[in-house]
Amino acid sequence: MKHLLFLFISTIGLIATGQAPLTHQFDVKGAVEKEVTITLADISALSPVLLGDLDIINHSGQTVNTARQVKGVLLRDVLRSVSITSPSDRELSCYYLLCTASDGYTVTFSWNEVFNSTDVYVVVEVDGVPLGQYPKSIQLFDRRDIQSGRRFMRGLSTIEIKKG
Repeated sequence: MKHLLFLFISTIGLIATGQAPLTHQFDVKGAVEKEVTITLADISALSPVLLGDLDIINHSGQTVNTARQVKGVLLRDVLRSVSITSPSDRELSCYYLLCTASDGYTVTFSWNEVFNSTDVYVVVEVDGVPLGQYPKSIQLFDRRDIQSGRRFMRGLSTIEIKKG
């Protein structure tokens, strides 16, 4: 089990640019009423769901790794305490989330992808090892992505909410 976890951690390191320093919290800022820091305790307090095995597929369509027995919580549930400064609910469709890792790697999700879908997750457990007990940072992924390696993020450090 430890070898599989090590392989998972090593392979993910190839997907992101550079080696992202570990993160145990991330900040939410930008078009929000109040900046918020989300901690491991905040994430762990939510009810995770078993997502099964997660294939990490690179830009060439090759499976570079499979994370076993992944559990996660929806990013929208993690962000429930954040109030976006939008003049109306209708305008929320113009917003996006710029997610930045501790090594500077960035991925973008639209407001609709995060808040009107059930597929953008924060990983809380891999192969029975919970977040905070394995040498891994806060991870983020979208189960709908065909080439999941492009938006699989480790070391999440900031989410900036912006209006497009």
